[in-house]
Amino acid sequence: MTDRNHSTDEEIAASNLKNENARLKFLNEVYQQERDEAVLRLKDFRDAQGVGNDVVLDVELRQRALDEMIRSRGVEDPCRRCRGVGVVMYGSTATWRGGMGGCAMTKDVCDACWGSGDRYRHGVDLRKLRDEENQRVAERAVSELARSCGATFPGTASRAVCLIVGALDKIADKRGKPAADWLPEMARGLANTLRRAMNVAPVKERQ
Repeated sequence: MTDRNHSTDEEIAASNLKNENARLKFLNEVYQQERDEAVLRLKDFRDAQGVGNDVVLDVELRQRALDEMIRSRGVEDPCRRCRGVGVVMYGSTATWRGGMGGCAMTKDVCDACWGSGDRYRHGVDLRKLRDEENQRVAERAVSELARSCGATFPGTASRAVCLIVGALDKIADKRGKPAADWLPEMARGLANTLRRAMNVAPVKERQ
């Protein structure tokens, strides 16, 4: 009975493997057909525009190299944003981080699949990781501030921290020339760090 069950399990595993290989072969054939059709449409467009065959061949070789790279990465369902490559071009140097950035097209990791190139199998969410690290640093900074004066946080020190935040906001919102360069910006940044440590939404910088 045991040998028969063992044999049955092997047959089921072999059948599942055969079905999976057939599925992958079918998907690959469909993908190749779609790629070839796209190359033919490109050739027709190039011919209509009077572009030479060398340009068409170069585009076709690039597409084949891209397809091979995507397959080598094990991508089954290419990400719609990066098309399986894992990187995209952003409109500024801030890339996936957001916020202020230089006015230059910048290539960085795709913020939809996070570098995996797969639509459903994502990499590490760098934005979430950054936010968690910022939260941890903010909480540690405020804890050290409270501990330096013998207070406990967030218990007895919470009201004092709120008053400090209010004072920093007044410095940041003060009109006229600041007493020192970057004083309003640093006051706003410090106030937002304290808010983050107390799980309060940061205040945006004044425009």
